[in-house]
Amino acid sequence: MQAALAHGFYIPYFCWHPELSVAGNCRICCVQVEGRSWVEIACNMPVAEGLRVLTDSDAVKAYRKSIMQLMTLNHPVDCGICDKAGECTLQDYHYKYNGAPSMSRDAKVRSTKFHPLSERIVLDNERCILCSRCVRFTREISKSNALGIIQRGDASLVRAAEDRPLDADPYSDNIIDLCPVGALLSRPFLYKARVWYLKPTPSVCPGCARGCTVADLASQAGMEAQRARPAPERQDRARDPAREPASQRTLDLQQGARSRADLRASARDAGDAERASPSICLRRIEAARRLIEGAQAPRRAGVELGLQRRARRVRSRRLADASPLSSKQD
Repeated sequence: MQAALAHGFYIPYFCWHPELSVAGNCRICCVQVEGRSWVEIACNMPVAEGLRVLTDSDAVKAYRKSIMQLMTLNHPVDCGICDKAGECTLQDYHYKYNGAPSMSRDAKVRSTKFHPLSERIVLDNERCILCSRCVRFTREISKSNALGIIQRGDASLVRAAEDRPLDADPYSDNIIDLCPVGALLSRPFLYKARVWYLKPTPSVCPGCARGCTVADLASQAGMEAQRARPAPERQDRARDPAREPASQRTLDLQQGARSRADLRASARDAGDAERASPSICLRRIEAARRLIEGAQAPRRAGVELGLQRRARRVRSRRLADASPLSSKQD
């Protein structure tokens, strides 16, 4: 999988992620090894010398289409009201690899709608494809072990652990971006805006001096920030979320600044933080910049003087070498 993506050959996937263990749940990443009549999943296939893999053969296309039929068999197809519409991997893959209506005429299996996983996240089990990304994130990245999968078959459900509430996980909001479909939803962003009306803007977390990068999704009509998420440079090349996940505090600080009119600067004077207008803070920043430039001026002047002296020495050597007296002595 990683070798193919690194060389520009895209293989679709739902459950695979470079920073998580291999689960092999979705089976959409199937490929065909040359000389074999069957298909295999690419996420669990090691690279070997001389290995030739077909990523778009007829067998692979037929298998991917059948997998997409299985994925959408009990899916509610409520894209019109889903917050993930417009950035949903299931939508993109259905259009590219299937595009056909469901073959089943039986009633869909219904499941829990808007199950509260925490105070910040709700879960729609009908949209869930059981890729287990969220479960593996809490086990392997945040180490909270707050999520698991209960029951079996088409009755399987993602649920929070009874003794480990998801609210206690400071990185739990990352599973919203990690989810490839619209199963995990953010309560603050629920039914607030459509993603195609939002413009991602690179930003920096104001929580501390570390400068963690985030991306504000603001409405194009104004500067009102609707949602904050890990910045693109924190995501891998296949638009998957953070190798270094953003904490709840980082996302809350970004969402707290709803518009330019609501922004309030914080100035620190003699160890005491106080609220200040942006103009006051800008003046203090300018004064600090002048102090830094003043401190650097002597060093710059010394460097320039040294360069001038070196240039004069080089010029004098060249003139001495080119003089007739030096040629006679040679």
